[in-house]
Amino acid sequence: MLSREVRMDEVSPARPTIVYDVRGRSTGTFTIAPEEYISGEEALRLPSNCSPAENVALFMDTISANEPTPLGKCLALNTALAMQAADDHPDMRRNFRAALDCIHGGDVLRKVNSLKEEAASILARAEAASRISTHPARAAAKPSAISLKSPSS
Repeated sequence: MLSREVRMDEVSPARPTIVYDVRGRSTGTFTIAPEEYISGEEALRLPSNCSPAENVALFMDTISANEPTPLGKCLALNTALAMQAADDHPDMRRNFRAALDCIHGGDVLRKVNSLKEEAASILARAEAASRISTHPARAAAKPSAISLKSPSS
């Protein structure tokens, strides 16, 4: 995939993107016209050159919004192409609508929150295990894995 004008490796929200579709021995190309999915005005409002923390905040704001946002549309457009590449979903417009529904319908927010809870649980278990293994009483009581006794003892 190539957006020739801006040299992006994702779907451009502002300019046509040429997609090179390679499947086995067959190849093809098609062009994604972004104006079919996101208006020029919305594309101009997309954030750029943000810090990692700003990107996280923008993403969380986007997936928390009930109505489509410019960033939500841009995410959905790139997701639509990924769905098409998976062979299961050859219709870009249908893929775009499905992705946009997941982004602004709460599915993505629920998944992110679930992953955050799981990560917090794993971290808490790791910290608890670390405290137990470094506790002085526990460390002294640990059996040695190496025995220095001779066979005659």
